[in-house]
Amino acid sequence: MTEKRRVSFGLILLLVVLLLGIATVSTVLVGRALGWWEYADLPLVGRFFPSSNLPDPDVEPDEEPNFEEQIELLQLEIVQRDQRISDLQDNMRKQDTRIEELLQEIETLEERILAEQAQKTDATLAKTAKIYENMRAQEAAQVLEQMNTEDVRSILYLMPPETAGAILGKMKPEKAAQIASLQVGK
Repeated sequence: MTEKRRVSFGLILLLVVLLLGIATVSTVLVGRALGWWEYADLPLVGRFFPSSNLPDPDVEPDEEPNFEEQIELLQLEIVQRDQRISDLQDNMRKQDTRIEELLQEIETLEERILAEQAQKTDATLAKTAKIYENMRAQEAAQVLEQMNTEDVRSILYLMPPETAGAILGKMKPEKAAQIASLQVGK
């Protein structure tokens, strides 16, 4: 029992250490994202967030900054960013083209699957029609009368006309009329 307690205590201690580490890293990352480093010159905050905006020791404080040089650097940065934007737009166009190709491929596959399912259904329906075709007309009529009119129409449509006529002749007149009217309508 004490072994289980030691393992449990060790796991809890490990979990606490991991949570403290995650909290510390999160605080630093959030601090950077929120710009807390800019306030590092405040006495209390400065102890926790050292300032990276310390004056450059190579530049004398009385020396005027070179604005032309700064403008050139900013213009160069603008050109680089414009190039990056252009590259990203090109990449986005390529991705859009790829997405369209994939969507077309999906549509083609869906059509193929539907066609295969239709073929399987047609094959099953043809086998069913063959079964009823091989039965005596009276027996087939009794069974088919119990089925959905549309299904019966589909089965009879796959039979030779003589066989289908014989089966229709053995059905109740109302059912045969419904099937015939569906046949004429299609």
